[in-house]
Amino acid sequence: MNYHDDVIGVNRNIQDPLFQSVYNVPPIKCLPEGQCQPTRHIMFLKVHKCGSTTMAKILKLATLKYKLKPLSPKKKVFFYPWKSKFDINRRKITINDANYNPNVTYDIIFNHMIFDSRVIETMMPNDTFYIGIVREPFSQFQSAFNFYRISSKFNLKNSTNPVVEFMKNPYRYWTDDYVTTHVGFLRNAMMYAFGFPDDRNDLRNNDRFIAEYIDFLDKKFDFVIVLEMLDESLVLLRRLLCWGMDDVLYVVTNKREYEYKNVKDEIAVKKHRLWSKADYQLYSHFLTKLRNTVMLQGSDFNREVSLYRQAISALGKLLSVVSLWNEALNWAVDNLANYEIMVLAGNANEPRRYVSPASAAQAGSVAASQIGDLLKLRRGNISMGTG
Repeated sequence: MNYHDDVIGVNRNIQDPLFQSVYNVPPIKCLPEGQCQPTRHIMFLKVHKCGSTTMAKILKLATLKYKLKPLSPKKKVFFYPWKSKFDINRRKITINDANYNPNVTYDIIFNHMIFDSRVIETMMPNDTFYIGIVREPFSQFQSAFNFYRISSKFNLKNSTNPVVEFMKNPYRYWTDDYVTTHVGFLRNAMMYAFGFPDDRNDLRNNDRFIAEYIDFLDKKFDFVIVLEMLDESLVLLRRLLCWGMDDVLYVVTNKREYEYKNVKDEIAVKKHRLWSKADYQLYSHFLTKLRNTVMLQGSDFNREVSLYRQAISALGKLLSVVSLWNEALNWAVDNLANYEIMVLAGNANEPRRYVSPASAAQAGSVAASQIGDLLKLRRGNISMGTG
């Protein structure tokens, strides 16, 4: 899969009126008339299990569109080293972790890291726009707990709710050996990603220090996305960046379902609030700030959010049709059968292995839906292979 394949985008030539109305929403002028230019220097702090993969894909698309120079990590996809094949050394970013050349100007950075403002300031331009992301702490904890297979690591798989069992006595499982590994993304995971010294016993629960650190983050980060208000966040962000509406369209990615995802035991939540005190204060601060910011917007903001949500919904439906179309076409090419599908694809004599989302979209949303309906009806007769 190449770089382009990893980005979900939309073609501006789609004839659907809804998409046209989205594209025609101009960037809100952040500067006096005639001076607004799309922001080119961006630092995004990708925080584990906060929906940050969705935002990273938006930024990857912007990197292509605006021809930005990304600053990438030396190894894998993180700006922290790997202790072994399956384990990471969870520590702050250093210049040596990046493919950094002091003679090159980098425009954007969006990989996982433990934030260090001095290191980022050294590698990125002075006018860099800093973006963070947070999520309701217990939801983030549950997601990380599932993603890192904590129940297996601590033999909790037979428990009715491994999260509840873990929170009965987290320090039974949690030791200093785990603090700097990926398991460390359980306690104050978001704050630690923002550079907070969770490993310092003298500071971790110090209310004054926590407040001072959040104040530092508030000054350093130009905007912090709240996952529970993602659409409002992205509409505000596109205004701040002087981007178009189509620059922030997305399809949710990396979403996982697990048995205890929507189960929140009150006692476990209370214990987690004490165990990850800093995360709750971080979330409360930026959630309150975002809500207040939204309240200050004019009536046009609510209309824009509504239109934005309609566009996201339409985009999801369109891509599902395109996905089905590609799947059926690939099967037909591989098996040299199902002539009717080949005709629908465009040319039965010269079949194409791949029909891009843009090509499908240009056929018109009505035609795409009709093709999608036909393929759905015929899909029961198709033996789909595994990729």
